[in-house]
Amino acid sequence: MHRSLKWVGGVFLSLTVLIILVVAFFDWNWLRDPIARKVSSYTGRSFAINGDLNVHLSLRPRIVANDIVLGNAAWSREPSMATIKRLDFRIDILKLLDARVAFPEMALSEPHVVLEVSKDGTPNWVFNEQDKNKPVEFPTIGALTIDHGSATYRDPKIDTDLALEIKTLEDGKDNPESKLEVMGKGRFKGLPTTLQARGGALLSLRSVDHPYPIKASGMLGSTKASIDGMLLDPLRLVGEQLNFQLEGSDLALLFPIIGVPIPPTPPYKLAGFLDHTGEVWTFRRFKGTVGNSDVAGDFAVDRGKHPQMITAGLVSQKLDMKDFGGFIGADRGAQPSQTPPPGDRVLPTEPFSLKSCRRRTQMCISAARRFSPRKCRSRK
Repeated sequence: MHRSLKWVGGVFLSLTVLIILVVAFFDWNWLRDPIARKVSSYTGRSFAINGDLNVHLSLRPRIVANDIVLGNAAWSREPSMATIKRLDFRIDILKLLDARVAFPEMALSEPHVVLEVSKDGTPNWVFNEQDKNKPVEFPTIGALTIDHGSATYRDPKIDTDLALEIKTLEDGKDNPESKLEVMGKGRFKGLPTTLQARGGALLSLRSVDHPYPIKASGMLGSTKASIDGMLLDPLRLVGEQLNFQLEGSDLALLFPIIGVPIPPTPPYKLAGFLDHTGEVWTFRRFKGTVGNSDVAGDFAVDRGKHPQMITAGLVSQKLDMKDFGGFIGADRGAQPSQTPPPGDRVLPTEPFSLKSCRRRTQMCISAARRFSPRKCRSRK
């Protein structure tokens, strides 16, 4: 009996040593093709790990994959939708056994993503037809860092082509989360665009439990904007609490942004609070100037109604009617009316022409796209 137990123990020890040796000398690159086939089957796109694949075993094994390439949609001019120079992450085995995917750590080096929409409106981030209506399920990630990341966004239907640089910034040794920094430039709806933004940890974007801090500024044509505050539900853009500043040569040039035609105006500068509930965007308690006039109040756009509904409550201590001539049917820079209004009325009684307003707005936008804001200001 003693001899049998000794024999069994020897066999077990030999198997253990053999397993250790096999694992120690196993070439993990053999798994690259099976992994590629699995990902390709799931996404319907080509996929490859062109560099070395290494695995360091533990209860939270560390996996390092080099030169990852995910193919793009067949209609795209770009062959790859995503490339990653180096992907370094850990996976929690115990949670995986419970059918939960969790990455305690993940680091991406030189990731590049191309997000684009085809001419018929199909986005390249929809992989399989049957997955279009499925909600995206994000795995749990403990800490995420991005080094020298970039992204491109294109939509030919709205003449948009933006290039973004993305990286994370360490937020102190005691905090494993890293803040996100984005720098971008290109063209948005035909207008030259620049963007600088810093936000909280990238992983916080998916959470509605914690407000997401953001500070950003940018230019769209001759329009400058900046925000500083919190996004309460950032993935759906619901419940913003943002300090908002807006400055530009003409309010009519906001049409590509808000989709509402506004009559041409002199240069303006406004500051207030921006929030969003349902389909209603509201610029609250703002103050500023339009031309020689001061203006303050609330301005709301309900995009859920057709046509869109604008509601505004405005006050002014110093009002020059020439600055708002377009809002009452007069050409900017001209007298609002050649005939004095009857009785005790202040505004003229001529009908307001929405068609004329849209035409003037489009002329101003066209001038801005040709990098000539003066053309817009000189229109009568």
